[in-house]
Amino acid sequence: MFVSTLPFTVTVEEIMTIEELEKEITKGHMDMFRHQKYPYTNILKSLREKQNFSGNLYDVMMSYQNALTYVK
Repeated sequence: MFVSTLPFTVTVEEIMTIEELEKEITKGHMDMFRHQKYPYTNILKSLREKQNFSGNLYDVMMSYQNALTYVK
């Protein structure tokens, strides 16, 4: 199995329903697919060099698996 880390920002508001949050996450995830081959280590290296960044790039990590489901 191959893993690609795709950092992106999702705005979470108190008044959001779980369905609205799910749509926001899905939209952000789909927008990031075009960048999925850009190495995560290069993103961190660039941030650390140019912006003196030393923390984690993400606070929450989600696992997504794209698989076909067969229903009989």
